[in-house]
Amino acid sequence: MVGPYDSWSNAQDPATADAPSSTWPAPVWPDACVRGADGRVKTGFGGRGCYVSSEILAQAEPTHHYLADRTRSMTANGANRRAP
Repeated sequence: MVGPYDSWSNAQDPATADAPSSTWPAPVWPDACVRGADGRVKTGFGGRGCYVSSEILAQAEPTHHYLADRTRSMTANGANRRAP
C-alpha cells in the first residue's frame, strides 16, 4: 500500500531532507508550502520542512503530475504488486 501520509506532512529541501518521502522536486519545494495569513511557512510534521498545499498541487495537475510521479517512484521497486 502506498499512501501520502509523510509525503504530505513533511516536505523538505531536497538537499537536506531526512527521508526520501519528504523530498519533493522544485518548484513544489518551496513554492507549494502552506503559508499563514502573515506569509510565514507552516512547519511540517515533527517541526521539519513544511506542509504541502493540495490546492497548489491541484492547480499544477494539468501540466505537472506530481502525485502520480511520486506514486510511480514509490512503487518502482514492485511495492504495488499483489502477493500470489
